[in-house]
Amino acid sequence: MAVLAGAAAMLAPADAQAATANSTGGYSFDWSYGHRVSSCDNRSDSHSVLARWYDGSHFGTVIDGNGANNGCADSSYQDVAAKKHQSCYRGTLGESCGDYVYTGY
Repeated sequence: MAVLAGAAAMLAPADAQAATANSTGGYSFDWSYGHRVSSCDNRSDSHSVLARWYDGSHFGTVIDGNGANNGCADSSYQDVAAKKHQSCYRGTLGESCGDYVYTGY
C-alpha cells in the first residue's frame, strides 16, 4: 500500500475474476460480477457457439451466431448473477458442450 503525505492511499475495488468455460470451437465467460455472460466463437467455420448459464433457479442462453471468429455475443444484464455457465459448440446443447464452470457468485 502506498503512503501519500502521511495518509494511506485507498485502492478502488476491482471486478472479481471471470470464470471461463471452454468447448471445442468456443468459450463463454461471465462479467459484471456474474450479471452478464458472453459467448465467443474461436473458429472461422460457420458454426455458432452457445453459452448457457444458471442463476440458481433459471437457465439462460446467448448465442454467438456468426461462426466467424470475430467477436463475442453478450447477454443482457441479468438481475440475478449466474452461478455457473458452459459453452456449447454449433449452438446446441448436449454432446457439444464443455463442462460447467462455477462463477463464485
